[in-house]
Amino acid sequence: MKRLVLLGFILAGTICMAQTTNYIPKYNSSTTFNNSVIYQTNSNIGIGTTSPLSKLHVNGSIYMPIWCGVNIGNTSNSGQYFRLYHDGGWAHADFDGILCLDGTTVNCTGKLGIGTAYPSTKLHVIGNSTMAGNLSINHTSSADYEKALQIKVDRNYSEAISVLNTSSNNTEVFRVNGNGVVGAKKIYAESFEVLSGAVGIYWFDHVFDKNYNLRTLSEVEEYINENHHLPEIPSQQEVNENGYNLGDMQGKLLMKIEELTLYIIELEKRISELEGKERGE
Repeated sequence: MKRLVLLGFILAGTICMAQTTNYIPKYNSSTTFNNSVIYQTNSNIGIGTTSPLSKLHVNGSIYMPIWCGVNIGNTSNSGQYFRLYHDGGWAHADFDGILCLDGTTVNCTGKLGIGTAYPSTKLHVIGNSTMAGNLSINHTSSADYEKALQIKVDRNYSEAISVLNTSSNNTEVFRVNGNGVVGAKKIYAESFEVLSGAVGIYWFDHVFDKNYNLRTLSEVEEYINENHHLPEIPSQQEVNENGYNLGDMQGKLLMKIEELTLYIIELEKRISELEGKERGE
């Protein structure tokens, strides 16, 4: 019996000598325990560190297989909580039910991808997105003609931008189509600039060419009596049904002013001729 007790003390001494203070022991064999990677001090547990700064301090990577996750806070997902989990397809993050990042990737270069595992910009979203609140874009350019906002569409009549008035049954009040056509209720601007490419279409200086076929005033009167509008100018019915092109209308009004100028010049000549006859010239 004394031999058994003595053997037990010897084994116990062997086990104690194989351990370092504060390390949680690791069972190696039937007779020995060594230090594990788990370290405890001041009620803190450290894994891979001997200076744990919190209740659990891990120095190194943590691996969780799919369908596992971390839930910090209320396990019923009500109140303040933070949850990370994996559903076998995407990683998910849920911050207090306020910010939910499903199908989200954040890579080491600081780029956030939603709906894509390969974000190419600081924020890369594939799919529809909804935002309630204000959107502010603060763009600082390093050169001229840099884009602060770029919208890509693949059809001429896709609405790249659509503004709905929620106080008026979601009536669309502004839109920009993929072909560059803008629809708006009213536009206020300090100035409009017509590009040089449009001048040849909507400018009518050819009225002053010597071979221009200027109608006589009698012909103009006959046209007005028959159609109730000026030649080359759309009728009220046409405008009501189809609207009108602002550039085209501006050009045609200019053409009518130029024609009026020619009529006035011709009348001035006739008046001068009559006055000369009266003076006996």
